[in-house]
Formats: sequence, C-alpha cells, structure tokens
Amino acid sequence: MIYKSITTEFIISAIDKVKEKYDILDTDLKTTTIEFFKNLTNQDIDYDFESIKNLHIDFFGETKLFEEGMKDLIPTKEGIFYLYICENFFCIVPNDKNDSIISLISKDIEDINCTIQKYNSELEQLKEVKEGKRYKESLLKHYLKKLENAKEQILQFVKDKLEISVKKNKYKPILLNIFDWGMYHYHYFPETYKKEYLSSGLFHKLAEHSLHNFIGLIQLYKEKGDDIFWDEYKKQVDLIDLINDVKLLLKCHHRLSERKDFIEQVLQLLSDGTLELFCNIMPLQIEGLVYDLCLEFDLKESDLFTSSITDKVEILRKKDFLDDSYYEYFAFVFPIIRNRVAHGKKIEKNFEHLSWELLLDFKSICKLFSSTELPINAKLSLIKIADKSRSLDNLLSLHEVFKFQIDTFYSYEFNLIEELKNDLANKLTEENFNNAFDLKSLTDEEKHKIKDRIIAIKDLDINALVCKKILSILNVEKKKI
Repeated sequence: MIYKSITTEFIISAIDKVKEKYDILDTDLKTTTIEFFKNLTNQDIDYDFESIKNLHIDFFGETKLFEEGMKDLIPTKEGIFYLYICENFFCIVPNDKNDSIISLISKDIEDINCTIQKYNSELEQLKEVKEGKRYKESLLKHYLKKLENAKEQILQFVKDKLEISVKKNKYKPILLNIFDWGMYHYHYFPETYKKEYLSSGLFHKLAEHSLHNFIGLIQLYKEKGDDIFWDEYKKQVDLIDLINDVKLLLKCHHRLSERKDFIEQVLQLLSDGTLELFCNIMPLQIEGLVYDLCLEFDLKESDLFTSSITDKVEILRKKDFLDDSYYEYFAFVFPIIRNRVAHGKKIEKNFEHLSWELLLDFKSICKLFSSTELPINAKLSLIKIADKSRSLDNLLSLHEVFKFQIDTFYSYEFNLIEELKNDLANKLTEENFNNAFDLKSLTDEEKHKIKDRIIAIKDLDINALVCKKILSILNVEKKKI
C-alpha cells in the first residue's frame, strides 16, 4: 500500500484501536507509535525505529503531513519522530506542569465572546438578506447556542476538573479532541464552533481520500476558494469512476435499489454534460434519501410529508445517527440550494462545480445506508454471524430478527431465516443451554440479557416448554413465565 491510497477513514480506525487498547495520556510515545503502525499494517510486529520510519514513507510520504506546504522532511531522530507522530495523529505532547492552564482558559473565553459578538452582529445584518435568510439565521442561532454551551462547559471544567487535569498524566492533549478526556471540548476543537469552517461540507465529501490529499485539498480550499478547489479536485478524480461508485452503492440497500433506475438516468445527465438539468434534479433526490433514512427508524410517512429537510436531518441527529459535520451542512447549508431548485429559481453557481458537489453529497448520504446503526443492517449482520457460527448463543440473538419482516431484496438472508429458526428449535434444549452458558460466572446483567432473549423466543412459540424450564433455571418468577 502506498501513501496515496490510504484513506482518512482507515487512519481514524487505526487511531481508535490504539485508544481502545491504551490510556495514551499515560503511555510512552514509542508504544503508542508502534501500536499505531501495527494497526495500519494489520500485523502484530514490534517494529523498530527504522521500520516505522520506512512505513511512514510508504503510507504518508517523506514529508510532514500537518505543516503548511507539507515540504519539511519527517524527523530522523527517534525520540523526535515519536513525538511528531503522537502530536499530529493523537494530538498529545509531554505534559509541562508549568504551563499556565488559566491563561489558556482566559484566551478561549475571550475567543468565544468575540465570536458571539460577531455572530450577533451578523444576525442584525440579515434583516437586509432575502434568499436563504431563514437558514442563515438558523445557522447563526445554532452556533450561538453552541458557543454559550461551550462557555458553560469551561465553567464546569474550572469547577470540577482543573486541578486533576494539571496533575494527572504524563502527556496532555492538544489541538483536536477526538477523545473524551483532558480539558473541555472547545479547547481542542474551536473550529467546530465557528460557521466559517463549515464551508461546503468538505469532510464528508473528502473522507475517502488519502490523508495526504485530504489535508492538501482542505488547505487549497481555505487559501484559494471554491472555484480553484473544484478545478484541482477534477484533476485528481475521474468523474466516470465516481459515478460508477455511486451506482454500486445503489445496489447495497433496498431503499436505494428502489430509486436505482431513476437515479441512473439522473447520473446519465451528468455523464452527458447536461449539467443544469442534473443540478436541478439532484438536490431533491438527496432530500429523498434523507426521507428514506428517517423511514428506516420507523418514522411515519404522514409525519414526514410536510417536514423540511432541516426537520428530517434533526430527526436523524436526535437518533444519534448524524455527527455535527453532517448535521450542520445538511440542515443549514444544503437547504439553500435545495429550496432554490424546489421553487424554480435560477441557480447562480458554476454548474460544473455544483454538479461535482451534489454528486459527492449524494454519495455521502448513500454511504449512510451501510451503517450498522440502521436497524435493518444490524439484523442482517446478526443473521450473517449466526449463519457463520450456529452456536446457541448466536441463534438466540436472532429473537428480534424472527419478529422482523426482512425485505426480499436481501434474498440470501431472507431465505436463511426459516433455516436458522429450525436450527434454533433443534438446538434449544435444557442440556445444550447449560453447556453453552456457565451461569455461575455470569453477571446479573448478563443473566438478564439471556432471560430477555429466552422470553422473546418463547413468545415466538419456539420450544416454549424448554424456554419455561430455562427461565426457571434463571430464577425468573413464575408470573413472568
């Protein structure tokens, strides 16, 4: 794997695995660095310094990724190299006890107050704005609320955690808080409290790019603006490949498949260069996908018919399905172009650039249909696990699946359900249950989960008498049997 092919998403996954294994604020930098590269290579090897340095070159190139221009070479001294990795990928540095945290807090509060003043001023100026006024006003109010919440978090931090934060660890977090420790959230992620960094929803658009390209493109957007950014982006990405990626995604979920024929016609407009028509159709299709995601969470169609796209995105956010970058873009930025199209107004943007932007928005929403947080995907995953290893534990976990109507689009899983149900009926005996579960070693919470599954299986009339006996073993009161 060369550095141009490693994606930002893959790197984040490698970082997360290190966090799961170690308390990195109390782990030496060398150990953290080695574990990071183990995850990147998917090999459990205790790499020496030269090996890790060469792996950095393979994955990321010879230059520092996070410095302006990315021209400086990576450190050649071992200790400095480990510090470079941990500072830039894990956002930690040695904890200097003499640092004045109070001055940092004061600076953050001052920054927050300045931003609040600026946004309140912009709210006043919106009185003269016509197009998109409601969304721009909602966006400003959203960020003002975030900033006020940030001040409250700082005050709570000073009250509860200041002394602990100064004294606890070998290392301290800096810049970005992708973890849940250290100081308050604003200190590491101030950009997420400022609407100027929302831009064109670039994070979800570029998440599949290599980290090297991701950083370079973000810098280009900030320095040169929209037009030059998209001109450069088009040089790096083949449009036909991107369209084919979307077509593949349309085959991955039953709701996407239902839209497949029409969307392929829309995509053909883009292939043919009929950009104005494409840009007038695609925003409503994106909203349609958001509508479909809401249906996946059992929202009633009648409740969604009159709701705005912002309302629908808010629903998904309350389900903890969308992070802030998705929410803020699709709730406050995207609706402006969507409404212009829906109301038949002329689009005053470069159609070529807008078509790329909308295609990437559409693709990013399509990818959400693969999330295991969607109920249907969680159930399909349980079916595959149970089919791969038909242990009694795995089969009992299908109690929710057996009550759920799987769409025939998922023909493989659909055809397996009766087979798995029969397999459970054959394997669910008192003897097999006792062999599968060592009740003496289980916690009360684990016993309770097993009890809930057995009750659900009994209610489905699968080996009801056996279920009653097992519930007795679990000391369930007879009135619950």
